[in-house]
Formats: sequence, structure tokens, C-alpha cells
Amino acid sequence: MFEETISTVSSGDPYKIKVRGFNLVGAGPFSDEVTVYAAREPDAPNAPTRVADTYAKDTIDIEWTPNGNGGSGISGYQIWWNGGGTGPVTGQLAELLTPVTTYQATGLSEGIYYRFAIKAVNIVKESNLSGETQLIAAKEPNAPGTPTLDSQDSTLV
Repeated sequence: MFEETISTVSSGDPYKIKVRGFNLVGAGPFSDEVTVYAAREPDAPNAPTRVADTYAKDTIDIEWTPNGNGGSGISGYQIWWNGGGTGPVTGQLAELLTPVTTYQATGLSEGIYYRFAIKAVNIVKESNLSGETQLIAAKEPNAPGTPTLDSQDSTLV
């Protein structure tokens, strides 16, 4: 088996390739032509969302939908966040080395807002950041106010 790498290509452009064999007798006929595309960085995934019905005081479960892979399979994702508060995404939280599309952020503070965004990664490089999503770590509700008695009809309000 013979393998050749062509490094002078432009990402995303089509290339037509034919091959043929050589030996001591001479050259054989060309193969059928194939069109291949040079891989490029993947498209940014859609903004992450909270996984339905997953609320906890110290975790946020997120999921996202991938978009185009740039001609090379997605090998993983980078999870970016702001570390708490209402500011924009500022740093990488985790790198997933498989193409799963869910992540559980743990060790969070209850009642605090966090922003998340995702980058897809393929053999070429990572995508741009997805859109950002702001989510809050769940918090127990505050105690209700003290009930009072309605003097007109003796009901609690």
C-alpha cells in the first residue's frame, strides 16, 4: 500500500485525483478519477442549552447540536465558560476528546449564573465559539412570608 500526503491545498477546495502504478516494465493505466476535498476547521456548534429536567444546586447539564464538520470528523469539543456571574465567556472549562454533545459542569455555586459556549474540534483545528447561553445553578426557594389572617372572613392570606 502506498500513501501520499499533499500539503499544498486550500481548505474546503475540491481536488481531482488519479493514480497509476509503476514497475520495471513501465507504467500501468490511470485509475478512475475521484474528487476529494481538503478538510477545514468545523463550523461552530449551535449554542448550548440546558438538558431538559436537570436541575441541581451545584451542577448544570448542557447539550448542543453540531453543525458542519469541515470535511473531517469531529474528534471532540471544548467547553468554554465565564466561571460565574453575568460576564461573557472568558476561558476554557473542559476539553472532551470524544464527539459527545453533552457535558455536566460540576462544583458550581447555587443561585449563580454561568455562561457557556462550545467549540468543535477536528483534525484541522477548532471552530469559532458557538453562541453563548446563560444558565443558573438551581437554588432552593426562599421561605414564604408569614401568613396573616383576613379579619373579614377568617381565611389565611
